[in-house]
Order: sequence, then C-alpha cells, then structure tokens
Amino acid sequence: MTAADASITVLAAQAVPYRPFIDDFKYDELVLEGRAADVCAGRLLTGSGWAFNEIVSRFGGTAGTMYYCRERWDTANNPNCNGQIIDPATNPNFTTDCWSNHARGRAIDIMVGSSGGSYNFTRGRNIVNWLLAPDANGSVNANARRLGIQQILFSDRCWNSDGDRGIASWSAMRECGIGHFDHVHLDLTINGANGNVSYWGAQPEVNGKLDTQVFWDQNSAWRQAISWFNLRSYSEEGLAVPAQYDRIVVGDLDRDGLQDESFLWDTESGQWALQNWTNGDSLTARIGQWSNVYDEIVVGDFDADGFVNDMLFWDRGTTQYSVLSWSNYSPALRGAGSFPSAWDGLYPADLDGNGQFNDLLLFDIQTGKWAAYSWAGFKASQRRVDFLPRGGERLVFGDWSAGGDSDEMLYWDVDTGQWVLYAWASFRPSYQRLGSWPVSIDIAEPGDYDSDGRVDDLFLYDIGTGSWSLHSFHRNVPTQRASGRWSSGYDVISVGMFMD
Repeated sequence: MTAADASITVLAAQAVPYRPFIDDFKYDELVLEGRAADVCAGRLLTGSGWAFNEIVSRFGGTAGTMYYCRERWDTANNPNCNGQIIDPATNPNFTTDCWSNHARGRAIDIMVGSSGGSYNFTRGRNIVNWLLAPDANGSVNANARRLGIQQILFSDRCWNSDGDRGIASWSAMRECGIGHFDHVHLDLTINGANGNVSYWGAQPEVNGKLDTQVFWDQNSAWRQAISWFNLRSYSEEGLAVPAQYDRIVVGDLDRDGLQDESFLWDTESGQWALQNWTNGDSLTARIGQWSNVYDEIVVGDFDADGFVNDMLFWDRGTTQYSVLSWSNYSPALRGAGSFPSAWDGLYPADLDGNGQFNDLLLFDIQTGKWAAYSWAGFKASQRRVDFLPRGGERLVFGDWSAGGDSDEMLYWDVDTGQWVLYAWASFRPSYQRLGSWPVSIDIAEPGDYDSDGRVDDLFLYDIGTGSWSLHSFHRNVPTQRASGRWSSGYDVISVGMFMD
C-alpha cells in the first residue's frame, strides 16, 4: 500500500468539516436531603416554566405539579417519603432525605388528560417521542438535550440522560414500574431549569470528545485521521510520518483538559515526537530522545489530579518503571519503581469505579493472572491479585454500561473471536455477558463515535481486508451501528480529542 492509496481510499469518508453540535447530555444531581429553608426554591424556575409552555403549546395537556416544597412519593422504599408538603416560611427547619426535584423548581408534570375513558396515552407518548427523537443531523435525544431534560417518567417507563442516551422513543424506554400514567414527569438540569440552554438561544455546552481516529500504516509510514460525528465519518489530515517510530499513545500532555496530544516513540533509539492536534490537523510541538531500554509505555492519571497527563515507561528486562508528568508539553520525572517481569500487558483503567483514570491492571496471558494497582501522588499501591479464566489475549476497557466511567472490560480471545464482559468495582471484576466477533478482527478501538459524550462505542478493524464495523454499547449490550471497508494494512488505530 502506498501513501497515495491510503489517502484516496480512506477519503471515501465524507469530507465535511462543519459539525453542528448541540448541548451535551448532562445530569445534575438531585438535592434529596436538607432543611426546607435551604432546599426549597420558593418558585418554579424560569426555564422549567418555558419548557412546560413549549411542550403544552405543541401537544396540549395541563399543569400538574409544577412547584411545591414537598417530599417525593416513595413509600415502597421509605415509609417517610409520603409526599408531605412543607411551608418553608413557617417550618424552615423541617429536614428530610426525601425531597422531590419539584422543591428545587427543576421539575414539571404535564397532565395528559383522558381519551376514550382512559388516560390520553397518545399525548404522553407523543411528548416523550418528540423529546427523544434525533434531529436532522443525527444528534440523538435532540430536544431533550436542547431543553436540558435529564429525566423522563411516563406510563411505568423511565429515561435519564446518564444511562439511557440514544433511546429514541417511549417504547424503547426502560420498564421501571413507578406509575406516572396520568402525567409526564420531567426533571431538568440546572442550566435547563434556568433557561441557559440552546433551545432558548444560549451557547450549547459542548465538551471534548474521543471521536477522532488516527490510522497508522507502519510499513509505508503513512497516517490518516478520520473523525466521527453522530456515527458519520469524515476524512481529516493524511500525512507521512518518520518511519522509525513504532509506538503511539494519546494523552493530555499540555494539561488543558483535552486528550489531544499524540506521542510517537521509537523503542530502538529512544527518540520521540509530541504532536498537538487541532481541527483534525497535527503539529509537532516537541521532540526529544530518552533511554531506549523501555518496552512498554502507557498514559494515565497517576497522580489522581483529574488530568490524563502522566506517562509510565516500563523496562520488562529489569522490571523497572519510571513515571513522568506532562504540562505545557514539558515532562518532569515524578517517580520510579518496579513491577515483576511476568506481565504481558499494562492497562490504565478505572478499577475501583470512582470515575478516575488512576488505576493500572497488569495481566499475564499464559496464566490469566492479574494484579490491580491504584495510584496517588505518583505512588502505586497493589490492591488485589487474582485470575481470569485462561484463553483471553487482550483487554479492552471502555464505558460499556454507558454509565459514564471506563470501568468495564472486554476480555477478548483473538483466535476464537470470543469475549467476556466484566464490570469493575472495588478492584474486583464481575461477569456481565458473553459475545463474539469474527476471528478476522485484529483491532478493537473504543471511542465516542456517536457524539453522546460516552466512550461506549467500539470500532472493529480487519487489517487484512480493511473491513470494519462500529458497535455502540448500552447497559453492556452491543448493537452494530455501521460497517464498511476502507484501506487495508493499517497496523495501529489510536483515538483522541483531535477535533477540539
């Protein structure tokens, strides 16, 4: 394959640079506990009222509960949560752990009325479907996002912006058995409740996304960038790179909160090049040379400061490792230590389920043995050692539950195509489900290819044919979303926030 072949073939992806992003999904925690004087807003917030009027003007319906300083109804789980209404002026010190989001002015109830002697299910369903439908650009749950809706309850079904992204209709919502037959209940984010969302003209809040792939053919030294938006691919920069490099990792090496730097490493000479990406184009920001004794390189948050800007080098022969921290493209040595030499792979992940990328899993293919470490202040602490069933060769971490944290793992046997999905919590893996891919698959690369803000999509690539397929996970269940064939022969695919 020549550089020209690679660029022509991959450029079959759409070359449209404009991406009409709308508001990111957001879920603001509810205030469930506290004093009436501190919790109760005293009124329905402005954006909540606007959302009610907009929906009723489109679909009809009447006001149910709008603003009340009251507890929620949840007597099945807590007898004290019985919907009691409080007057904060006369009872400011009333305290409960059962507050409803209505008390914050961030919730509305739209009564659907009656039809044919029963509730007007059609009206409620139409409201929900309008909120959850994609827009013309393929942005899922578009009106819910633009209005700042974070929870929908109707007719014993539930949706929330944390765990149910992409569900497109009432019929696909979770059955949750909590009633709400006569009204649609909507919780709003803080921005939504205050009207600071794009539906009312505010600038949409959009964060960086791991949505851009870099395909690298090491034989031809050609590299091609492909970005994704709502499951649609777009060709970005294609260029030749120096042939000596044989490793690439991605991180936030200028510590700006975006994982938009790629680090090219030559294990033979120790030479490296750091490249920063903007709008799909890369620019070399720093070059250098270090010792060539190291075999493995990974990037994580090894000081637990919330930035993925720390780099670990491991020398398998001597078992020694060094940890560097990057800021403004400059590295500083922060720590050193050793790991036993038996391990085949090092995997940064969230093994305790706390939302931080400051854990490290060491894995031995031959025995299935693993060791989990947590990091803080560049110091590693071993948390647990155990075994997985033998047979798997690669571990692929991602947000396969679509819950917001990269604390799920696919344990993949490349020879058979079989995989097992585990969820991690408290440094223990728990079995979730089995699955399989074609045995021809060589690369499985997680990313946010549907632009929903979760690393819950997986790109599978066959080096020999160039065939690929794209899968989205929801509650640990994968669904194929797209497939095709691009140029064959790419050895490495890395993913970063290269369009931000």
